Amino acid sequence: MADVIGMADTRYSIEVAAAGGHHLMLTGPKGSGKTTLAERIPGLLPDLTDDESLELTAVHSLCGALPPGASRLTRPPFRAPHHSASRAGILGGGSGRVRPGDVSKAHLGVLFLDEFPLFPRDVVEALREPLEAGEISISRGEEDATYPARTMFVFAQNPCPCGEFHPYSRDHHCTCREVKRREYRAKISGPIADRIDITRFVEPLSPAQRGAQDLPFDRPESSASIRVRVTAARLRQRERYAGMPWRLNAHVPGPALRDLWPLTDEAASRLDVEVYSGRLTRRGAVRVHRVAWSVADLRGVPRPGIEEVDVALRLRSATPLRLASVSMRGASPAESA
Repeated sequence: MADVIGMADTRYSIEVAAAGGHHLMLTGPKGSGKTTLAERIPGLLPDLTDDESLELTAVHSLCGALPPGASRLTRPPFRAPHHSASRAGILGGGSGRVRPGDVSKAHLGVLFLDEFPLFPRDVVEALREPLEAGEISISRGEEDATYPARTMFVFAQNPCPCGEFHPYSRDHHCTCREVKRREYRAKISGPIADRIDITRFVEPLSPAQRGAQDLPFDRPESSASIRVRVTAARLRQRERYAGMPWRLNAHVPGPALRDLWPLTDEAASRLDVEVYSGRLTRRGAVRVHRVAWSVADLRGVPRPGIEEVDVALRLRSATPLRLASVSMRGASPAESA
């Protein structure tokens, strides 16, 4: 991450996603840095616990993907299948014995799907189950198998087929007609988009921005320093969910969140307004609730309030973050107050 200049908004979004295991969509013209950002996410994640290591090693052993001489995997995996990869290679399956695909090989790590609208429609729609439940079921003939797929999905897409459309810039060179842009974006169905927690638009840096590295919160920061905050946030989650079947905020179902770990009254009312106005679905409200907890864990506050919910809503809707929100990352409870 020390190589990433500027993009404070997007860097913070990635930090929140890594802290809570949230699914992330990066949209931007070609060359804006989407792949660069995605490839650095595994470096923000802490080492696997003993139980997690055993789980991941078992999956990789089942499909014969363990590195030579390796007895256990200790780091979160990173998988990035091409959009031309087979359905069996991505989701699992194959002739004969059903084997795990990249969705399961990335269990407890990151699955990066670049040029997401170019993936086959049946593959895209089949991701509903792992996005929601963290597992994937495969049926082949008389054989049924269910494999873990509790991965952090990171999607990337261009705003148009040619990748030259710059909505915030006058000097874009897009040659696509508006109907083509709409068709391209429509390849990601509503149910899939609703299951993505955080959406960010990545804009290439201007020459002026490249030279303004002395601005607050725009200085490059190493992956190691961010990993310290992410690890601390995950430790808070581990303590909160001790004895429960969940590890991260992204895994907790809505009813448990409402009953055991609710928002403050003011924050809950703000979220209800978004739902009743139609700007947010019930599923979306649950995901905002989860992201708000991740923001709170990064800040060290005991319970998400109106400020954390506002940040979570902005992260979900791709609305730019306020500088004050980004500046509060990693603050102690006293500093956050």
